[in-house]
Amino acid sequence: MSDETAAGTREDARPAPAPAPAPADAPPALAQNDAPTPPAPRPTRARARTSPHRTPRRPGRAGPVPERLRWAVDGLGLRGDEQVLEVGGGPGVSAALVCARLTTGRLLAVDRSPTATRATAERNAAHVGSGRLVVLQRALADLGPTDVPDGVVDVALAVDVNVFWVADAPPEAAVLHRVLRPGAVLHVLFGAGGPTAPDRVVPRVRAALAAAGFVDLADVAAAPGFGVRARRP
Repeated sequence: MSDETAAGTREDARPAPAPAPAPADAPPALAQNDAPTPPAPRPTRARARTSPHRTPRRPGRAGPVPERLRWAVDGLGLRGDEQVLEVGGGPGVSAALVCARLTTGRLLAVDRSPTATRATAERNAAHVGSGRLVVLQRALADLGPTDVPDGVVDVALAVDVNVFWVADAPPEAAVLHRVLRPGAVLHVLFGAGGPTAPDRVVPRVRAALAAAGFVDLADVAAAPGFGVRARRP
């Protein structure tokens, strides 16, 4: 779990309400060629004066963007029309970076933590309102065809998600193989300076993705982080 997720957890000690069950005929969270709805124009209001007694922002709502997240999102090479899946994005910092690069595309942000999904939706309320961002509380292994149909995702991103190297054949990799279209690229990345060395993580990630059927595996390394990129054949 990323350090942003930890920050989001401290934000609110109240238990999150259970998500309402989706109706039987609910549409998938991410569907092919499903463009977001443009946001309605907002009325112009005068900017309030800054007060020295202004209440500070809650943790996770503002602050510098970690360099590893900028690097990870820049590496996606988005044109703007892609259907993007992010796994384990914590409080939504990287989701904001992705949505800023999308035009007709859409991002589905999946996280099993109710605290993280709530923080992602709050941080990116405008993108949720426009339909550019869909936030789903779900474990990746439980992501089914009613959530995301087969072969509709153009690019997938996971930053600091440990499941891809702590298990030999994680079901999560098989789920990503299912939802990605042929030719789509999966980016499994980790921030530099963490407690685990790349020479331990990268070989295990490569083995897990290869076992799931991914091809063209390539090691990625830069000052902000490291990981593996792989293509869905």
